[in-house]
Amino acid sequence: MDEPTHIDQEKRAISRWVKGDQDAARILFDIHRGPTYRLAYSLLDHPEDAEDVAQEALTDALLRPEMYDPSRGKFRTWLHAIVINRCRQHHRKNKRKKFSILSWFDRAARDLPAEQDTPEESSARAQAARHVRRSIRALSPPLREAIVLRMWGGYSYKEIGQLVGCPERTAQSRVRLAMRELGESLPGALAPSNEETRR
Repeated sequence: MDEPTHIDQEKRAISRWVKGDQDAARILFDIHRGPTYRLAYSLLDHPEDAEDVAQEALTDALLRPEMYDPSRGKFRTWLHAIVINRCRQHHRKNKRKKFSILSWFDRAARDLPAEQDTPEESSARAQAARHVRRSIRALSPPLREAIVLRMWGGYSYKEIGQLVGCPERTAQSRVRLAMRELGESLPGALAPSNEETRR
C-alpha cells in the first residue's frame, strides 16, 4: 500500500481540524511552520521578528477553525493572507521598512544540489545577490509583496489578489510593474515573458 502523500495528509488534517480535532491542528502547525516562517522572514528581513509574527499568525489561525471557509480558497492562501496582514501590522507598529527577497530565495537554493563553484564564481554570485537585494528594496511595498508571491511563492494572480486584498487585474499589474522596475536595475534578469504576463 502506498504511503500517504504530503497533500493527502494535509487534506485529512484540515478536514479533522475544522471539526475541532486538536491533533489535526498540531499536524497543520508542523506542516506550515516552515513555509509560514519563510514568508514572514522574506517580508520582515529579521529572524526574531519573523519567528514571532509567523508563530502568532499560525497559532491564531489554528485556534479559529470557524474563520476558515474552504469555498473561498485554499487553506494555504488563507493562512498566508493572515501572515501578510500580521507583517503589515508589524511594519506599522515598528516603523520598519526592511525587506529581503533573498531570505526566501536563498533557502530554496540551499535545497538544490551543491555546485562546485570556483572562488571567483562564488564572489560573482554573492555580488549578484546583493544587487538583487538592493533592487527589491527599492520597490514600493505593494510591488514587493506581489513579486515575492508570484516569483518565489508560486501564486496565481487570482491568489495574489486574495492574499493582498486587491482585484486579480491589479495583482497582475503590480507584478508587471515590479518586473519592469527590476528589469531597469537588473537588465535581462527578470524581463517578463509573454507567457508570464498571460498567466
